[in-house]
Amino acid sequence: MCSKPVLEWFARYRIFISKIFGVSLILIFLLAENIWADKSYAGWLSMILQSIGLILVVFCVLGRLWAALYLCGNKTFTLVTQGPYSIVRNPLYFFSFLGVIGIGLATGSLVGLLLLIFMFLFNYLPTILDEEKTLERYHNENLAEYMAKVPRLIPNFSLLSEPEFYEIQPYFFRKTIFDVMWFFWVYLILIIIGKLHVFGILPAIFKII
Repeated sequence: MCSKPVLEWFARYRIFISKIFGVSLILIFLLAENIWADKSYAGWLSMILQSIGLILVVFCVLGRLWAALYLCGNKTFTLVTQGPYSIVRNPLYFFSFLGVIGIGLATGSLVGLLLLIFMFLFNYLPTILDEEKTLERYHNENLAEYMAKVPRLIPNFSLLSEPEFYEIQPYFFRKTIFDVMWFFWVYLILIIIGKLHVFGILPAIFKII
């Protein structure tokens, strides 16, 4: 179990770490070509993986927007338990994980997929634990009841509960729209890099599994 200072550090710098890792991944694939790129079945395999990846990225973006609609800045002082928060305690991170897998599939590389999954778990599991400890200070009894009912990361859609009306903060929601576009940008950049390698426009220094 990580100490509290370590958990707080990950919570504070998680977005910065994610962006650094995303840029690093792009740089790696600028220099590396998929080892299966010259196989006869590579075109079909690539198309299937990229299509599944795109579907996951779309679910990620829509899911994060859905969660942001209910969160609207009330991450600490208000215990949000409706909408996506009624089926999973960390919907933002669950949908982000779908996006991470989608981007990993876009690389067409097993190494790329595993690196992204490792990055997510390494970066966000401590963040989840830190946020739970923070919420305990403000919503001790209510949080215990909520945590006993709603799963941490795997949604239970049978628990879905939504109000007829819900007040949102337009600024927060608008900011979230720009934030989630990162998933599309990284996905598209990796797809373009892969095509440039395939057509010989961008030479590869080494191959990657």
